[in-house]
Amino acid sequence: MGRFNVKDVCRILAALDIVRQGADVMPNSQLNQVLEAELGPGWTSKLQSFDYEPLAAASIGQVM
Repeated sequence: MGRFNVKDVCRILAALDIVRQGADVMPNSQLNQVLEAELGPGWTSKLQSFDYEPLAAASIGQVM
């Protein structure tokens, strides 16, 4: 299995920020398109697992 370098992590965080911004409406097919566009077609090969179900959600007002 491959490893992430700093550049990969920055790209992952940027992709996840896009996902976070539209998390309430983004279907899995769109999420896959964003991650593939940002990280390349083999992005899943760098992960042991990926869960499409969010762990939690909160508004900015709830966490400030």
